[in-house]
Amino acid sequence: MGREELMEKLFALEEVRKTAERELEAIRSHRERLEALERDEDTLLEHYAEMTPAALESLTPEERHRVYGMLGLRATITMHGTLEVNGTFNDGDALCGLETRPSTP
Repeated sequence: MGREELMEKLFALEEVRKTAERELEAIRSHRERLEALERDEDTLLEHYAEMTPAALESLTPEERHRVYGMLGLRATITMHGTLEVNGTFNDGDALCGLETRPSTP
């Protein structure tokens, strides 16, 4: 292998290295952006969780029903008069499984 051929291969190798470094930097930037979005998501969910009770009171029944549907909340009254409320948030964890008994007159 002559000097000129060696120089060409070294030049090509240097170009591959530069490309790989640019790609790695792009991946790092992308990962950092995803991590920032995840942090923002957690902050946003906390914010909405804090303001939800007051905000729900100002909604019409139809709007409230739509919000509950988006959250996957469900309330069922059994034939015995028992109210069952359940649903899930985010990663599938149960929100609640509240069950109440009817009051007796």
